[in-house]
Amino acid sequence: MKCLLVFDHLNDVVYTKYDEKFSQHIRDFAAHQGFVNPENSDVIIDDNVLVQIFSPIITSQRIMNCQFGNSYTSIQCEGGLNMCFDEYMGYLFVSVAQEDIHSIKKYINICITVVRYLCGPDVCQLKVCEKRAAAATRLIDSWVHLQNNDQAVFVEAVEQLIVNSDVSSVTLQILRKSVDKLISSIDCSKIHAMVLVNNKFLSLYSSQNAKELSASDILFATIVSQSSATKFEQTTYKVDSLQVLLAGSDQNPCCLAHVVHVIPICEGINLLYLLEVGNLAISSSLYEAFFHLHTMQLVQIQKDVDTLRPAFENLDLAMKRLNDALKKNKNNTIEYSAKQLIKKWDIIRKKYLDFLKTTSDEALLRAETLALGLLENLKQLLSLMAVDDKILTSTRNQTVEVAKIVSEKLNSYNEFLKVKDSLTINKYLEEFPGLVHFLYVDRVSHRVTAPTLDFSADETNRLTKNKIWAMIKFSRNHLQEGNLSLMWKDTIFNYAYFVWFEDTSGTPMKPLVYPTNSSKALPLPGLLGSDFYRKLKEVCFPKMSSAKIRCYELFCVHLGLVTASCVLEHTRRLAATIWELRGLKAHPIDLLGNGVEKIFKLDSTCPQFDDTPVFYMIFSKLTVFRQVVDQIRSQINQENPVKNKFHVIVVPRYLYHFQEKLEELGLIYSVIKLHSFQWFPLNLDVGILSLELPNIFKSLFLQSDFTFLPPLARALWNLFFVIGKPRFIVALGEYSKKILSQVDLLIENQGDTDKLESDIGGLIVIDRNVDYSSALLTPGTYTALLNEVYGVSSGVCEYKEDGGQQKNEGRINPVVKKQPVNFTLDSNQDSVYADIKNRYFTEVTSVLSTLTKQLKTEKVQSKEMALDEIKRYVQTQLQATKSRKKFITNHLLAAETIINVLGSRYETQQEIEADIIRNTNRSANFSYLEESLCVEDSEHVSLRLFCLLSVTQKLSESEVKSFWRKFLHQFGFSYSFAYRYLINANFIAEPAPTNSKIRLPKFATKEFYTNANKLKQIPPNPEKINLKFPTCASYVFGGVYIPLITQIASMILNSTPIDEISIKLSGLGVLSLRNDKGFPLERRSLLIYLVGGVTYAEIAACNLLETLTGSRIIIFSDRIITGNDLMKEILS
Repeated sequence: MKCLLVFDHLNDVVYTKYDEKFSQHIRDFAAHQGFVNPENSDVIIDDNVLVQIFSPIITSQRIMNCQFGNSYTSIQCEGGLNMCFDEYMGYLFVSVAQEDIHSIKKYINICITVVRYLCGPDVCQLKVCEKRAAAATRLIDSWVHLQNNDQAVFVEAVEQLIVNSDVSSVTLQILRKSVDKLISSIDCSKIHAMVLVNNKFLSLYSSQNAKELSASDILFATIVSQSSATKFEQTTYKVDSLQVLLAGSDQNPCCLAHVVHVIPICEGINLLYLLEVGNLAISSSLYEAFFHLHTMQLVQIQKDVDTLRPAFENLDLAMKRLNDALKKNKNNTIEYSAKQLIKKWDIIRKKYLDFLKTTSDEALLRAETLALGLLENLKQLLSLMAVDDKILTSTRNQTVEVAKIVSEKLNSYNEFLKVKDSLTINKYLEEFPGLVHFLYVDRVSHRVTAPTLDFSADETNRLTKNKIWAMIKFSRNHLQEGNLSLMWKDTIFNYAYFVWFEDTSGTPMKPLVYPTNSSKALPLPGLLGSDFYRKLKEVCFPKMSSAKIRCYELFCVHLGLVTASCVLEHTRRLAATIWELRGLKAHPIDLLGNGVEKIFKLDSTCPQFDDTPVFYMIFSKLTVFRQVVDQIRSQINQENPVKNKFHVIVVPRYLYHFQEKLEELGLIYSVIKLHSFQWFPLNLDVGILSLELPNIFKSLFLQSDFTFLPPLARALWNLFFVIGKPRFIVALGEYSKKILSQVDLLIENQGDTDKLESDIGGLIVIDRNVDYSSALLTPGTYTALLNEVYGVSSGVCEYKEDGGQQKNEGRINPVVKKQPVNFTLDSNQDSVYADIKNRYFTEVTSVLSTLTKQLKTEKVQSKEMALDEIKRYVQTQLQATKSRKKFITNHLLAAETIINVLGSRYETQQEIEADIIRNTNRSANFSYLEESLCVEDSEHVSLRLFCLLSVTQKLSESEVKSFWRKFLHQFGFSYSFAYRYLINANFIAEPAPTNSKIRLPKFATKEFYTNANKLKQIPPNPEKINLKFPTCASYVFGGVYIPLITQIASMILNSTPIDEISIKLSGLGVLSLRNDKGFPLERRSLLIYLVGGVTYAEIAACNLLETLTGSRIIIFSDRIITGNDLMKEILS
């Protein structure tokens, strides 16, 4: 379903174009609403019906535009139906279609261009002249056909037919002679002659003094040629004629009247003559007067003097230029109309000046009324200056006669030209192995060079053409956002798109201002509506003349196996090859030239920046975003802010609130541009991948906000392109299943990995809330405790003394001073860490002590060495010894801090937790919990134990209320909101209604122990677990509990029957099992994806399982966390 509707300022229909599906839909809708008799619902749609249906939205759109300057651009409806709006000279163009917004906007943009070429600024001609309305319909249909079948029209460029210089010279001479002959036989001396071979541009000759045709005019002529109803006949020559208003080569369109004659001279070869019959000075100033009068009509509604004054000055200047041009043109047919126009303008001008001096409403009202009459005078003058049917008919016969001569002289070249059309430069692809297709566009002349696509083959239509069209559309969308270089791939092809600039000597030029912040002000990428690339050059080089800057585009399609470096090499060679092919000097190019000058850490104090672009990179956190906005506002001039300067890159995506905040402040698009950015998983250590994204747990499990599900799904999808998609997948938990569903959508819409066999045997995706206990229990391994005490960020443990006084606040467990440390948790770089990272902490100190003794022994031995031994020692061992000494020192300091911070309560805490896991001493455990409120300095410790009790032994409603009341009294009632978070995260149950008559049991069902026993997560004899040389994964918690992911992985690696796995996991939450002939695993390797964070204790348990089973396990999550991190999320 598709339509185009044009409304005037009274909301009357001026022009309609729609398909049968839309027609039937409107007829049914009108009958249902009672606008027409249901019995007559099959008749042609009456314009009054369309007015009744669309008038409310049209009126609303105009009010938003006139009163607030914030009109609608598009409306998205149910069922994939979209509506787009655009305005031209006071007429509203509306398109409704079941297409994406970008395509509909492009369609409207082209429709406006067609109307401008046919009617100029007087759109009403579509209503009063049926011929022009019919021509508009024909031209729009022609563009749609070319858009779908011609790559040059799709990129809005002119495709040059490449022939040798002899043929070019002969063709140009033939055209020149034909133009000379035509000039001598008709009353017109400004003529263009053009030859098109299957819509490819072969040659153009323009007579002396003829206004230069723009690339947009030539492209429009191609559409006119395609729309011509005249077909080639061997014996007779027929001509198709049209009157148009061409834009010319100036920056602003001038609507210069031309007559276009299209004569087929051979099958697939058309000869066009464009006769310039208008006056250039009058045409350009007349269009300018229309434009500024329309602007005045818009702004005068607001009655704001400051806004109206510059609009009046522009209109006054345009009318002065028009008056001067009319005086110089001695034409009796327009003399009377010109006098009436100037006379009326003098009266209006006085009224406007009166308003600007006195702000008199009466003067403005009078000026508004007279302006409508002035508009009619302008329309009358335009009709007198435009072409009439007499000129069309009087020049047709002479044009046919000269066309016969051209046809005869080109006859011997016809077959050669058609062969050249199909073989243009396809053979040059052989020089670029892996290159499938390319389009090279010179955006100075807007000429495109590309291999010819053969659409006769179904396979080409189905695969290659669709891929190329999708590539161009994808590139255009990103160019609209200001991105000048792109590389991406799907399952079949590798794609690349580049835009770059050079000076007139061919030297590459780096943009002075990057366009990413100015894209909103730019038109749609293309040529027909307006020259996007001229605007782009003005944005990128604001202080330079655009005429001195060359702009180029390059699209490349390679086979998927081709590497990125090979693609870049081909792009560099390709330009030179094309220039050599066309016989022109090669220009050096540099497709990539971006640089960062300085990097600052985001702080409360803001450094002063010059006019270069400034990029902020932050996480999706509202408080940080507000800080950034405040910094930017302190930097800018609120009255006249610098555009193209400030960009905020939000990881992994920006929130709707961010955009809403900028819109509220008036900073969106023009001052601050928002960008979403998702990085690939970081390889923190051997077998550990992390996105290092904060707040995922809070967003999903506390706030039920699905904003970050797409980035999590995309991260997994991206990973599949590296490792392949496993054929056996387990998803446990609501969000895990949703992530898999979104991965399926990504695969469906954006392609699947081309790896036939995955490097990973199976995938486990699991929600954090399925196994809270593994995060809440106090861990026993070194790295896990390191994270508990210091907090590890992105695999780095760093702590600096703040120099402040430690506060005791009279508590039994005061805050202990931490030793400053700085090291990376990387087993490949730190051999000491590799040895101790997964050890139980009580063994770490003895290992470090042994390593220290070894260092002392080496030091003693080095003193007794001979000179040559010292030399060898320095060359081979000294550096390693120094590094090892540094590593040992860091870990000794860290271990000392862990002991001091945890203190004696570490053992007590473990005993309590052991009782909780064994489901013993429930009353004593709750008493200890309440006592901790007075003992612990940190509210996170008490809340963490409370949550552990709640998910295991369960607490009655009265116990929950008792604890929470004491917690708020101890740590502050500002935490009251956290009670709702505890409910959302399923730590506690929703309180029963006070008037409920149903007796609830004192304790809820303890399903934790049922599931844990079913999965054998609780060892019966924890005291027998060997913590020094562990063989059971429960060692990470002192032998009391095995993490759930370890048990699931163990079942899969040991080929436990799928039915048994399903039965054991079904009680834990939403379960999804996918087996594409991948179980039992062919490769003994697993990828475990934890949604909501993973702990180092769980990682250590999986590492032990790797060793015991001889398998490979990779842990992947959004962040590495501790139980305290979860508590911080709840209380933040």
